[in-house]
Amino acid sequence: MIATQDGTFIGKSRTAGFNAVSQCIIGRVIAAAPILLIPPLVMHRLEQKPWLIRRPYLAHPLMMGLIGLMLQVRAVLTNLLKSPS
Repeated sequence: MIATQDGTFIGKSRTAGFNAVSQCIIGRVIAAAPILLIPPLVMHRLEQKPWLIRRPYLAHPLMMGLIGLMLQVRAVLTNLLKSPS
């Protein structure tokens, strides 16, 4: 359904629905990408360091910390990008 800003019905459009769903899917994938990509890349580098080789039990807490950090950064950036200023 297509409507004006005040709610007046204009008509129906399959193209508008397709575009809305496509943009939503693309936005969600892009929003999740940093959380899914950056922590494994950082951990791959850290796992080669001597201090982590000697203490392998720190790998999981470090990964969880990186994921938590990325979630916080993503939340802040999402709010900054969506805020109307």
